Amino acid sequence: LVPFANYVNAGPYAADVTNTPATKPSGELLITCVTERTGTFAGTDVAPGSSAWIGSTRNYSMTGECKRSGSSTPLPAVMPLTDDKQSLLTTIESFTPAGSTAGHLGTAWAWYAISPQWNSVWSLSTPIAGNNDIGTMKVAVLMTDGEYNTQYSTPDSKTQALALCNGMKAAGITVYTVGFGLGTSNAADIAAMDTLAKCASGKDFFFTAYDGEALRQVFTFIGGKVNAINAVLTD
Repeated sequence: LVPFANYVNAGPYAADVTNTPATKPSGELLITCVTERTGTFAGTDVAPGSSAWIGSTRNYSMTGECKRSGSSTPLPAVMPLTDDKQSLLTTIESFTPAGSTAGHLGTAWAWYAISPQWNSVWSLSTPIAGNNDIGTMKVAVLMTDGEYNTQYSTPDSKTQALALCNGMKAAGITVYTVGFGLGTSNAADIAAMDTLAKCASGKDFFFTAYDGEALRQVFTFIGGKVNAINAVLTD
């Protein structure tokens, strides 16, 4: 998953705000971009609310959109669960890779996207199933081509990601991880692969891919495994 940095309903839910500029530039709008959750509920999927808000940082923008520092390209909003393949493809194709990797943010929002505790936030036509519902398998697939090297609060991104992965696994969610284009001669890449391996539900749930074709093969394999298990659950 790409670590998304702004949320479709950032205003109401991102109340733990830091870094609000003192001066509003002429004609610009105040924006709220999501960061990690801190405090008691960090590393959990508890729905946002009093004492459990999602972290955020505020800045000003002419368009009211979250953007990378020094970039004119808006960051994508989180897309809730959907079976609209074309919308998913359009969103993915709009990504513009750049900057550092706050991998724990992608991990957190992967969990929130499939957590029944977030039904009141996403307001989907079909509510997210409970983690223990008969015939339901919860799966998260985390893919990154970057290092866990950016965070907005302590601890570091790797530590936060591992806490979230452990929380997902404890909740009965199967976690697949994929390291894309990560080398074996670079210490930072090796550390990133170690994080992905530890995040996965086991050694058979962690994959590496070094080009686009290999990545497609990995996702095809994961899809086949999930579909095979789902067929058993629904028989």
